[in-house]
Amino acid sequence: MDKKEPKITKGEFTKIVNEVLNEILGYETKEALIFHICLRKGFSKEEISDNIDKILQCLEELFGWASEVIFNEIILKLKLDYNIQIDNKKDLFNLAKEIAKLK
Repeated sequence: MDKKEPKITKGEFTKIVNEVLNEILGYETKEALIFHICLRKGFSKEEISDNIDKILQCLEELFGWASEVIFNEIILKLKLDYNIQIDNKKDLFNLAKEIAKLK
C-alpha cells in the first residue's frame, strides 16, 4: 500500500465495514456489537467514522482469529468496489488509521 492519501472517504470505508458486519452477523447483532464497542471505547455512534480504526481493533480483540473472516471480506470489498490493493490485516489497519485522520 502506498503512502498517498487514500482513494476512499471515511463514509465509504465505514459503509463497507457496516455492510460486511451486516452480511456476517446480521443487522441486530451488528447493531448490538457496535453499541457495545462505542460504549467500551468511549465514543458515540455518530463518531464511528472518526474511530473506524478503533472499531477494527476492537473486532480483533473480541473475535480473535475469527476476526480474519471479517477483515478478509472488508479487504475483498475494498479491492472490488474501490480498486484499493491491500493484501493483509496490517495493510487494512494502516488504511483505517489513515482514513480516521481525514477531515
